[in-house]
Amino acid sequence: MAALTDATKGLKRISEGMTYGEVVTMFPITRAAFERSGIVEKENLFYVPLSCFVDAYGISIDELNEVVTKIEEKRPACTVTVDGKVLNDQMTFRQILKAYPRVKGIFETYDIYKTGKRNWQNETLASVAVAVKITPKKLLSNIASCIKAPFFPLGNALVLTIASLAFGLTFSMWILMGPLSSIIKTQWNLSYTANSVLIALPILMGSVMRVPMSMLTEKYGGRIVMSCLLLGSSLIAASAYFVQNYALLLVVGFFYGMCGTSFAVGIAQVTRWYPARKQGLALAIFGTGNVGTVLAALFAAKITKSWFGGDWHPTFPVYALPLFIMSFVYFFTVRNAPVPMAAKKIGDQLKVFKYGMVWILCLLYVVTFGYFVTFSLYLAPFYKFSFELTPVAAGYMAAIFCFIASVFRPLGGWTSDKFGAVYTLYVVYIVIGICLVTSTVFNFTGYKSIAPTTIVFACMGFFFGVGSGAVFKLIPQFFPIKTGAVGGIVGCMGGLGGYFLPMILGGMKDAIGHDGGGFGILTAITFVCLALCFKKSVRQPVCIE
Repeated sequence: MAALTDATKGLKRISEGMTYGEVVTMFPITRAAFERSGIVEKENLFYVPLSCFVDAYGISIDELNEVVTKIEEKRPACTVTVDGKVLNDQMTFRQILKAYPRVKGIFETYDIYKTGKRNWQNETLASVAVAVKITPKKLLSNIASCIKAPFFPLGNALVLTIASLAFGLTFSMWILMGPLSSIIKTQWNLSYTANSVLIALPILMGSVMRVPMSMLTEKYGGRIVMSCLLLGSSLIAASAYFVQNYALLLVVGFFYGMCGTSFAVGIAQVTRWYPARKQGLALAIFGTGNVGTVLAALFAAKITKSWFGGDWHPTFPVYALPLFIMSFVYFFTVRNAPVPMAAKKIGDQLKVFKYGMVWILCLLYVVTFGYFVTFSLYLAPFYKFSFELTPVAAGYMAAIFCFIASVFRPLGGWTSDKFGAVYTLYVVYIVIGICLVTSTVFNFTGYKSIAPTTIVFACMGFFFGVGSGAVFKLIPQFFPIKTGAVGGIVGCMGGLGGYFLPMILGGMKDAIGHDGGGFGILTAITFVCLALCFKKSVRQPVCIE
């Protein structure tokens, strides 16, 4: 059966597979044509394909096409006036972009460049409206608002680049205690539990303060907030050079852990510069700042051994210096978007906790990002004490994991776009679960071989990165209006997972003498998340708020 086609004015989007509701929504004037054919509008007709009307009412496709064509020919053009100039829906795509280049952002928001393989340059705005499934009046209204607005986000490569570099530097400082912990543990004769607390305390501060820091960014802008964060964190971290006891090192670690909030600050600033269609890619690029963990895992122990003869104190100022320099670079090169978003009240942020789906998303993110942070901190001492490697060699092994997990995070967003976030998470949690079961068996059976162990952790790192991108893809599907608030809370909870889980691993190792018990707990949490993904409420995302 041939498709229903309207050849007038470039409108070629009515087909027999479209429903009655879709047609009358795009072309309200067609209601009269259906009524004259004896079709009475009822609620249940909205979901009936046009092919059913042809069969039920004996209307030929050519006759229906002719009726629609005549109506469209008589339809008056939709117009809007902007600065004394009249725009109408018969203007072409090329004409509107030539007159108002910033309007390109509107078409990007509607994914017009992905709508078919047509050359849109000579299409009318009415045709574009049909393609993106809105009315011409709505499209013209959005174009007018864009033209009148003092600022429309089209992207800012400089802000994205500097913000990503700043995030990478702060992340290397945030997890610095992990690669140095094996040296500190040996020098101060710490227990595994005390060592785990030392590793995890900066993670606690950097996690719980993400929501307040994102609120400060909304109010004062990312330029001043990030600059102050970089400057303050660098000075506090450098003060570790003078620390001579465990308790004081805990205090310093707790406060320089604030640098872990740079993720929330950077996201709040970067998103203002990019339209919705490009925010996913922009945030994926920004998120690769996680590779900063490699700077700590790969070089911290080597710098300590080679430069300072095993004394870890000077290593902190070495890592603090780039943050200090970046604070001034950030302040003098990065700009805030000209139109800042309204500051959010903390009460509005916390209201989303009433939704069960928020807690599910938090748990899903704990198993991806939380596990990533956990193993970024834990692997260096794990390799040193399990395989008797030098701190430098153990750092190299941890760096492999960190690099893989950081670089492949954008892949999670891509696979979620192509196959769906939930289907991506099915694979992620199944593979992570299998890897953790394998690690648990290795520990309980006493099997020690560095090659298969490294392969298992590298595989987990890959899927931690992919899973983190997939979970954040789910958030706007459930909470399109409060994506920022929910994203901040989910990120905070993922970071908290990176705080508590290393202590669980260390406590279990003190209790039973190996890591099998801790890995077993992580395995159980992973399979709980896999089960949650099979819930209908997760499999079929519905807009909540």
